Amino acid sequence: MLGLVASSSTSPPLVPDGGAGVGAGADPAPAVRVVELPSLLEKKPEEWIPGNYEPFRRRIEEFERWLGEQPERTVAIVGHSQFFKAMLDLDYKFGNCEVWEMTFDAKAAAAAAARGSSDAERKGEGEDAALRGGWEGLRNVYRCDV
Repeated sequence: MLGLVASSSTSPPLVPDGGAGVGAGADPAPAVRVVELPSLLEKKPEEWIPGNYEPFRRRIEEFERWLGEQPERTVAIVGHSQFFKAMLDLDYKFGNCEVWEMTFDAKAAAAAAARGSSDAERKGEGEDAALRGGWEGLRNVYRCDV
């Protein structure tokens, strides 16, 4: 569905498909690289303690900084819904196995973080949600209805 395949960081590298790309009968193109980041882990037990939100917020900012430094224009991110809920400043969590698309502007995110502002003026569900500074264009691509 996303037009690429990837192994885990502990698997041997995938062999490219010779440039055939995704098309009628073509195998998906392999991902160029897979990176596992500690900052994308679910909340740690000590981060669930009321009033101890700052370490979790720092992990989100660390991830956004890392993302802004990447050379790729398109990146697939796999993580936990609680992380994405906090990162995007949403009122709800994504469902299991859902695929969402959005854009990220690292400069806007850094400016919002420096102001201590989320830039979210309104809340909503799904594609109508206002997102935290630097993120925009939230669009659901796939929903698993099992």
